[in-house]
Amino acid sequence: MSEEQEYSSADVLLDEPEPEPEPEPEPDLELEGAPAAADDDLAAKLRIGTISRLYATRDVTFIRLNLPVAAQPKDGYFKLEQAHSNYNALYALTLSAAINRYRIRIRTDAPVTAAEHALVRYLVVDW
Repeated sequence: MSEEQEYSSADVLLDEPEPEPEPEPEPDLELEGAPAAADDDLAAKLRIGTISRLYATRDVTFIRLNLPVAAQPKDGYFKLEQAHSNYNALYALTLSAAINRYRIRIRTDAPVTAAEHALVRYLVVDW
């Protein structure tokens, strides 16, 4: 064959597209915002949702998630104190999640109840 090679249809291999990977299933939620878990203590201290409001004061940033009333802490706010040793990183993560409408997981020190604002222990955002 010369520089310009001749091909027949038998010489052409068609690339078959790779199958798309199955998306990971979302965690089951018994109560929207609260994961179903064998460990009831963990389920009571964890909420998942998108941020609907950030309210910053001198010492505290309050975080409100889009959650059903039954899953919310007092006044619907989680409390991120500036005294937290990792405040700057947690605040930056919270702000990024709010701007981009990412789902955020908030883990609290104590079970979330309507009687008090839930104190943030740590945050997780999955991209």
